[in-house]
Amino acid sequence: MADAHTIKMMNAMNYIAQSPTEHWRIRHGAKDNDTSLAVPVILATALQNHGKNVDFALAWGVGHDGDYDLNELFDWADKLVKENGVVKSK
Repeated sequence: MADAHTIKMMNAMNYIAQSPTEHWRIRHGAKDNDTSLAVPVILATALQNHGKNVDFALAWGVGHDGDYDLNELFDWADKLVKENGVVKSK
């Protein structure tokens, strides 16, 4: 068994309160055989409870290795950058 410090570092839930990241985008393949649906739901809920902006969705019929929606990911990031004044719209 790994030591307690290593186990703590592997659990993202231990770092949510101190994370400076405001915007989170979480996708989970609903057909994922490797990770329980509960894991991303708990993570998204905890982030929201800490005031984070969370964009959570399930990719139906997609497994663990799915390419969920790469173009939408870039659109989401681009929108956030423009909304926060980092890049001015053309």
